[in-house]
Amino acid sequence: MKTIVVHMPLVQGALMGMFGLFAEAPVQIVEFTEDLRMDAYFSLAQSSENAADSMTLPQDFERESLEAAQDRLNAVAMEAY
Repeated sequence: MKTIVVHMPLVQGALMGMFGLFAEAPVQIVEFTEDLRMDAYFSLAQSSENAADSMTLPQDFERESLEAAQDRLNAVAMEAY
C-alpha cells in the first residue's frame, strides 16, 4: 500500500471528477492493478507537489511493479503461515 497526497483547491478537485462528483470523496482507494487510475493520481500528485510553494517532506513517487508487490505479499503470507 502506498499513500500519496494531492494538494489542490476544492473546486479544482470537483471539476476533475477524481474525488467524487462534488469533491465529496477527498480520500480515494485505488486498486493496485488499475494502472490508468494509478497513473492519473500519481501524475496529479506529482504536478500538485511541483506547484506547491512549500512542502514539509517530498513524497516518494517510485512505483512498485505489480509482480514485485505480489512477490512481497507472498513472502509476508508465507512467513505468517
